[in-house]
Amino acid sequence: STRTLSEWNDIQLNASLFDVNADKAKLTVSGACYVKFTQRVNGSLTTLPNGEFSWNDVNKGGVHYELTGDLLAAAIKGNIYVWVGGGSPINLIVTSFGQGGTPEGEIGSGNESIDTSDIFDPVTRAYIIAKRMQLTENPTVYLTIPDAEGKDINTVLFKDRATNTAEYHKATIQVVDGSEDGLESFTDQVEIKVRGNSTADMVKRPYRLKFPKDEKNEAGKTIVNHKHDMIGNGYKKRNWTMLANYVDPSLARNALAYHIGQIVGLPFCPGYKFADVVINNEYRGIYQLSDHIEVGKNRINVNEDTGWYVEISRGDMIEEPSLFAGMLPMSIKNPEPQTAAETAALKAEVSAWFTEAQNVFFSNDRARFLDPETGWRAYFDEDSFVDYYVAINLTGDYDGFMTVKMYRETAQNGKMKLGPLWDKDLAYGNFSADNGTTLVEDMNNGQFDHYVKKVTSDPGFMQKVYDKVHALESEGLSDQIQDYIDEILSIIGRSEELNQTRWPGHTSWIYNFGTYSDAVQQLKDYE
Repeated sequence: STRTLSEWNDIQLNASLFDVNADKAKLTVSGACYVKFTQRVNGSLTTLPNGEFSWNDVNKGGVHYELTGDLLAAAIKGNIYVWVGGGSPINLIVTSFGQGGTPEGEIGSGNESIDTSDIFDPVTRAYIIAKRMQLTENPTVYLTIPDAEGKDINTVLFKDRATNTAEYHKATIQVVDGSEDGLESFTDQVEIKVRGNSTADMVKRPYRLKFPKDEKNEAGKTIVNHKHDMIGNGYKKRNWTMLANYVDPSLARNALAYHIGQIVGLPFCPGYKFADVVINNEYRGIYQLSDHIEVGKNRINVNEDTGWYVEISRGDMIEEPSLFAGMLPMSIKNPEPQTAAETAALKAEVSAWFTEAQNVFFSNDRARFLDPETGWRAYFDEDSFVDYYVAINLTGDYDGFMTVKMYRETAQNGKMKLGPLWDKDLAYGNFSADNGTTLVEDMNNGQFDHYVKKVTSDPGFMQKVYDKVHALESEGLSDQIQDYIDEILSIIGRSEELNQTRWPGHTSWIYNFGTYSDAVQQLKDYE
C-alpha cells in the first residue's frame, strides 16, 4: 500500500522504508504544492541541500530527491524527515537502488511488481520510470544529466540573456519504444542545451541534442556510430531538437506546420515524433522530437562549405555570428567560419549581398524593382517566395515574417530561397483573436514585413499566389488540414493527459480554453 503523508508536520521516514543493502534511494512525493526534506542533526532539523521545493501547483505532479552516502545512512537510522503542504492526498514512495543503479523494488508501496496500466497514478508512474519502461504508446526518452542531479533543471539548463547563449551539458540518453514500427531503442551519450528565444525562459523549456561524432579506427572506418534517427523518417543525424510546445494548448501546431509545408511544396519540412520525456528520473511532459535546422542531406540542401543559411529575426534575438544587413538583423548559421578573419570576411560578403538587394527592393525606380532580369527576382527565387508566403498565411503566424529562415547556394550565384517553416506554436490564432482574416504581413511584426509588402505589390507575383491557392483549394486543402489535425491528435493520445499531470493549466497560457477539447476545437475552427 502507498504511504499517505499528513500536512503541516515534520514526518519521520521510518528506517523500515529503506533497504540496508542499497547504495541509493529515491524519495518521490506527489500531491503536495510544497515539500521540504530535512535531517535531524544534534536534535535539530536541517534542510537538506536542494531539498526544499517552493509552493506551486507544478510540484503536485511529483518531486524527487535522491539519498546516497551519509544521507542514505542517516535515513536508515531514521534521521530523515519530510514536511509537506497544499494537497490531498499526498503520497510517498521510496525506491531503493542496488549496485549499478538497478531498482530493487518499491519499498513503501509494498509491491515487488505493480500493474503498470494506470500511468496517471503517481506511484505507478514512479515505478515505470524507475524500471525505465515506456509510459504511453509514444516513445519515452530518459535523460540523465549529472550536472543537474538533485537540482532544479532550469537552474542548470538556461539561456544567458547577457550573451544570448546556452551551454551544453553532458548527459546519457535512453530511448524506449516497444511499439510496432516505432523508433529504435538505444542508449548513448549526448550533449543537451536549452534552445529557442522567448521559450528558452519558460518553465517547460525546449532543448537541442548533440550526439558525439562517430568513432573511427586508424583506417578511418567507423567502429561506433553515434548518429540516430529520432523521428522515424529513415535518416540518422547527430543533431536533433526537443520542442516543449508549452504555449500551444493543442500541442499540435508545430506538427501541423510540417504537413502544411509538405502540402505547399517546401523542399525541407522538419519532421516530428512525440515522446514522453523524463529527466533525472523526473517526468517532464510530452515533447516533440524534431529535426535540427541545419545544412546537410535530408535538411537544407546547400553546400556545407559555401552555401548560406541565415535567420532573419529581431535584433535582440540574433546569435553570433550576426550582423545588421541593411534593415535586416540576422544570424549566419552556415557556413561556420573558424577564425576571426573568416568571420569578418563572411559578414562583409553577406552584408554586401543584402544591401545590394535592399537597394533594388526599395529603389524609387519601380521599373528597376520589377525588371525580370535585374529586379528583385535576381536575388530571391520567386517560386520559393510564393510557396513560403502562402504557407505563412495559411498558418496565420504573428511571428511569421519576424523570424524567417532562408538559404542560398552561392557557388552558382544562386538566388535566395525561403524556408523551412519553424516555430509555429503561436500560429493559427493562438497569439491574437484574429481568425485568419488578417494577412500576416499586415500584422507589422518584423523587418522582413517590408520586403514582403514590396513583393506583394508586384502583380506578377500575386498572380502566382492566386494560382497556387486556387490549385491547393481544388485539391481539398481545408479537408487535408482537418485530416492532419485529427492524425496528430491521435498520435498525441494519452501523452496529453499525462502532460496535464505535470503541467496543469497548460491550456490557459495565453487564452483560457478551459479544457484540452476547447483548445483543439479552436485550432480546428481556425480559418
